Amino acid sequence: MKTPLLLLPLLALSLSSSPHAAPPDITAQDSINTFACRFYAQLRTQKGNLFFSPLSISYALAVAGAGARGDTATQMEQVLHMSLSTERGAQAFAELMQGLNAAQKDEQARMEMANALWPSETFSMRPEYVDAAKKYYNTAIVPVDYQHSHAAVAHINAWVQKETRNRIPKLLGPDAVSRNTRLVLVNTVYFNARWLSPFKPHATKPELFHAPNKKATVPFMSQLGVYKYGEVNNVQIVELPYRGGAFSMLVLLPAKKPGALEKLEKAFSPKQLAAWSGALTQQKVRVSLPKFKLNWGPSPLNEMLIALGCRMLFQQNGLILEA
Repeated sequence: MKTPLLLLPLLALSLSSSPHAAPPDITAQDSINTFACRFYAQLRTQKGNLFFSPLSISYALAVAGAGARGDTATQMEQVLHMSLSTERGAQAFAELMQGLNAAQKDEQARMEMANALWPSETFSMRPEYVDAAKKYYNTAIVPVDYQHSHAAVAHINAWVQKETRNRIPKLLGPDAVSRNTRLVLVNTVYFNARWLSPFKPHATKPELFHAPNKKATVPFMSQLGVYKYGEVNNVQIVELPYRGGAFSMLVLLPAKKPGALEKLEKAFSPKQLAAWSGALTQQKVRVSLPKFKLNWGPSPLNEMLIALGCRMLFQQNGLILEA
């Protein structure tokens, strides 16, 4: 019998401090991990499986936050747990992205992110904000004519399709913008990598998988190999590396007990992530995983970000974010 599992792409595993302030010594990795855990706490109340990129969301909000001031900036910094309006905070994010890019020089794995601001041709942005968006966040600035909204949507969608290697051909619907739209912020993320130890097709066999409210017989991939593996508080953890060594996936398997998955989710925090990662040692392990496919679909983020404390950003004339 197989039980529900969590699949976690790893950016970094670091300890983090209080989520109610933006301490000057916190790293961008710490900030994103803290945001990821808090955001997941909001997401997990929804039905069904979850698939999201906290790095992508953080990146988009950082671009927006670079132009925020006053209470709006304070709330955004508290939610993202990092300074957005200072050069030091922006530089920390830029260095993180430079590090990710440097780790992919052998091109065995690719993780590409892109930002673009699409202002109305009649909308004027402060030069210092434009400079920061380009310098620290590598953001393209592309003025468009929202008086011809369908053409503007087509232009944005074409850019998204190109940046995601045709994986997302249509981000915005025909009514996503109007003649009154002044600015659209778009972030894309593209990830493509192969396992360091690929699963063999002939070893894939049907097995019973138990989800929280149902069970089904599904194909399970399986192989025996040496992996980083550990057990902490009735949770099995295994790290599956991708080729190149820059990225890996952390798989968490809760105990076969009622409520075990919910208990695991409630424990999800940067400190717990560090504990799970620190418990791993190289061991000979048989890994069995259900074959899975992740499909992208838009999901409004406003309510979840408001629940985390980012209220002023979404007041009248504020932003509408989707991921």
